[in-house]
Amino acid sequence: MLSDMPDTHLPHSDPENSKEETRTFLRNAYAVRLAFDLLTQDTTPLSRVVEHVHIALGSCRRDVTFEWDLPPLIEKLPTKNPELKELLERYQEKMDDLVIPLIPIRKGRILSKFDIQNSDGTAVYLCDRHEAKSYTKRLLTAAWTQFEDSLTVAPTDVQRKELSACGSDYIKIAELDASAAKDTLADVAQRVHNLNLRFTDDGRRRVLHLGRYFAKRYVFWLRLNAKPGTRVRLDFSYRHRFAADYEPKQISNFFGLLSWVKQFIGQEPSRHVVPISFHGLTRGYHFELEVPQDCYVTSQHFMLEGDRNRRRVRQRASFDAHAKSYGASIAGEDESGGSFSHLYAHNLPSVVRKQVYASVHVAERPPGTTAIVLWLSVFAALSAVMLTRLWNALAATDLQGIDIAALFVALPGLAAAWFARVFQHEGRYRVPFVSRAGLAITGLATAYLVVAVLLRRSVCAPNKSTGAFGEFCTTGFQQVSSAPLLAVVTWVLLSTTLLLTAMRVGMHMRYRLHQSKIVGRYGR
Repeated sequence: MLSDMPDTHLPHSDPENSKEETRTFLRNAYAVRLAFDLLTQDTTPLSRVVEHVHIALGSCRRDVTFEWDLPPLIEKLPTKNPELKELLERYQEKMDDLVIPLIPIRKGRILSKFDIQNSDGTAVYLCDRHEAKSYTKRLLTAAWTQFEDSLTVAPTDVQRKELSACGSDYIKIAELDASAAKDTLADVAQRVHNLNLRFTDDGRRRVLHLGRYFAKRYVFWLRLNAKPGTRVRLDFSYRHRFAADYEPKQISNFFGLLSWVKQFIGQEPSRHVVPISFHGLTRGYHFELEVPQDCYVTSQHFMLEGDRNRRRVRQRASFDAHAKSYGASIAGEDESGGSFSHLYAHNLPSVVRKQVYASVHVAERPPGTTAIVLWLSVFAALSAVMLTRLWNALAATDLQGIDIAALFVALPGLAAAWFARVFQHEGRYRVPFVSRAGLAITGLATAYLVVAVLLRRSVCAPNKSTGAFGEFCTTGFQQVSSAPLLAVVTWVLLSTTLLLTAMRVGMHMRYRLHQSKIVGRYGR
């Protein structure tokens, strides 16, 4: 086992022709021990991780900063042999380059615009695919060796031979794709089970965990100029696909109905749910999210994957219970109002089947130039009210009045079309919901009013002498252009306009409330 470092692994002396070989062995063994700590997550090897997330349309860019206090050689490769201990202390200063594991990704996935650099400006070399697989195979070899050492009863020669063959197939997981690696691991597990050997529970758990891990993932290995026992700070970034979420569709109250309406009219999602994974590698994890332009944060919190479709109160309560059970602490969930989200987790472990997400809710800032759309809705509602009250007079035998009314009610529709065109070149990234809903209701209501007027003017125009309708004026056309239906549309338009007005007032009040939280906490 690497943690015991048997005497046969290294020479007791330090001849000149074996220095490079010894340095290479120590570098490889050190890299394997670092990978064990990083991937098994039994400890928190990283001192600090800051993950800055930028969300765009359909994509997500992550800028991650690792701060890693690399342990000394003697700590990662402990030995009771005094000569080997002295050898490790000498090579502690001679080793000027290291290989460390960086980040795992699922096999078959592509990271776009992947970039990495050392904060001190020294050279950073990303191992190629062949070299990375060789280090992964060393890691799996060490894991299988530990697994064999966990035997509680000595195997027979036949069992030992079959166990060695299983180990060879186990190591091949590093070279296979996800599907083949999964089948190979299942076959190895079944063959080991059929041997009827007894292993310690910890040894069996560790080898299966690493096997399942590398069956699905590929690990980047990094070569950099650093010595054991020093601190390194790595900055890397990459892009991947991303889709924001709408609120859960529960039309049981006003807010559920409002969420459905937002999706129906094409309003951008107001909830961003981002999966995170680096919190299990560090004592201090910082999550930062840049919200879309012209928006501010209204709520931010961590949650578990199984609670994604629950209400926020239940999400918070469930995650608080989860964090408390592991002795973790969370900060930042009570803050809002800023242009970016910032959450902090301390000693938050990664637990199987309990993926952690950062849930950030945003809202548009109060409208500026788009606020005039609400006045357009008011104007359209007043026009509809006037048209309803004068309908009987305008729809008399003399249709001169209805000709004028047709132009009058068409004005809001023309203005709505003009605003829709202007919003394409508007400086705001997101048009507020009140403005978007105002445009929609104004356009729909105006379209109906124009259709009703045109039907009354042409197809359903009464005969001047008899007062009867034309032969093409069906009952449906008469109802569409009738005063009762016009009154219904008018009251719907009027009530919706009043609701949007109240929502705009509430929009300003909520914005001022969230801003007061920021000023009260950070403005003094």
